[in-house]
Order: sequence, then C-alpha cells, then structure tokens
Amino acid sequence: MSQGTCIVRGMESGTIEITLSPSRMSDFKLCPQLFKYRAIDRLPEAPSEPALRGTAVHAALEAIFDLPRVERHAATAFAALDAAWERLVDADTREALFTDPGSEATSRDRAREHIETWFTLEDPRTFEPVGREVRLRSDLGDGIAVQGILDRLDRTPGGDWVISDYKCGRTPELERSQTAFFGLETYAMLVADLTGSAPAHIRLVYLDSGDIYVIDPSPRDIERTRKTLRALAGAISTVISRQDWRARPRGFCNHCSFRGICPAWIDLPDAEPALPLPRPA
Repeated sequence: MSQGTCIVRGMESGTIEITLSPSRMSDFKLCPQLFKYRAIDRLPEAPSEPALRGTAVHAALEAIFDLPRVERHAATAFAALDAAWERLVDADTREALFTDPGSEATSRDRAREHIETWFTLEDPRTFEPVGREVRLRSDLGDGIAVQGILDRLDRTPGGDWVISDYKCGRTPELERSQTAFFGLETYAMLVADLTGSAPAHIRLVYLDSGDIYVIDPSPRDIERTRKTLRALAGAISTVISRQDWRARPRGFCNHCSFRGICPAWIDLPDAEPALPLPRPA
C-alpha cells in the first residue's frame, strides 16, 4: 500500500473536514503526537532501508503484471526490481543508508529473496489481477472521508473479491497482526463501497517468511469497521480542535524519527537533543 495521507480542511473556521488513510489512522492509534508530526506538521523523516527495500519489491511485483503471462518469471521480476532500485536510490540515499561496505548489496539480495519467496506462493502466469495499486475513496459523512491505494485486487472464478497486501517485514504472531489487519479491514470497506459487495478474503502476504494470513470479512464486519473509522475520525477531529496532542511513550519510541523533539522525551536525561526539524518545501 501507499504512504499514508491526511488532509485536514476548515481548521480556521472550526468546521473540520478530514480525509484519512489507514496508515495515518494507525499512527493516531499508536500515538497522537506521532500523528501530529506526520499528518499535521508533515515533518520530513530520514529514509530507512526497510522502507526502501519494501518500495522496490512492491514496484517489481506490480510491474511483473505488465508483461505477457509467459514472461512472468523470476528473472523478469529481478529485472523489474533492479530498475526500481536504480530509480529509488540516488547518491544522497546511498550515502544516508549504505555507509558500510556491502550493505547495499545485502539489502538488494534481501529484496531478491522476497521476490523468490513470492514465486513459491503464487504463479503470476496463471491469473490477471483486476487492479494493482488501486486508488480507493469513500465518504463516511460528517466531513469524514477515507482513501488509500491497495496493493492488489483480484476476483475469483466465482466472482468474489480478494484483497492482497504484501509485507516485507518479519511475520508477527497472528494475534499481534491486528494493526496490519486494521488497514486491510479499512480497504475491505472501501472495496465494498465501490463494488457493492464485501471481499470474500483479505490476505496479508509476508514475503520474508512466506506466511499468508487470511481473514474473511462479513457484511457485519464491514459495518463495524465503518463505525470504528467514524469514531476514530471523530476523536482525531476533537484532538485537532483542542490542539491536545498527547504522546504515548512505549517501545516504539526507540525507533521513532521524532523522539528528539517529542515532549515526552526532550526533558529526559537520556533523550536525544531536541533539534528542530525543517519543514518540507
């Protein structure tokens, strides 16, 4: 899926309209202060090797379906990966991420392994996705909208919709995968609004391990998701109106790009210096 988005209008007038993505809603659930930095302030974040690798793999798995079926094999996927890598990795990115000798080659090899794993799970010569990088949007009323980009949408021979989302990170325990499923449940609602029927399956495809987690949402699940999204958007609207951003310190903070400026950490003796981050041009 795409990078998250958040569009907020009407803050000056007090009538707030919000367009959210699953990623930004997950940020808010994790930590309102993180949501503020990413969605409201839109502060830049340093590139990361996992994000770069995941983007390159996603690009290759999208591009493979541009080819005739007979050409969809690992070698052509590797070629698509190489092309994506060259587009994504400029001199500045290479200097920021790959300071150790051989580290870029190691990252690239891991990306190839993700693609090799995918070919053990699916044969792209046997099917045509209905859509790749599918843009979806739904208005929930009261100035609330949800939008995003779905990795892949398929349809079974029986006419059922299937959502697939690729993950390049480590596979979590099933009970700890709810954050990822929250995003896919949101996309299931968006697909249902677009097509008039709930997807039969939503799939998390973990390319590091080859595990696939599947849930089968019902129409009742779709409506529960809709209610959850409305409640979450309402909470976001209230926080924006009050400007009451409260950090939620937890283990995630050790990996947060904004720890050095976060109010929860800047007064602690082991915190990084609170240096102001530049706003994007």
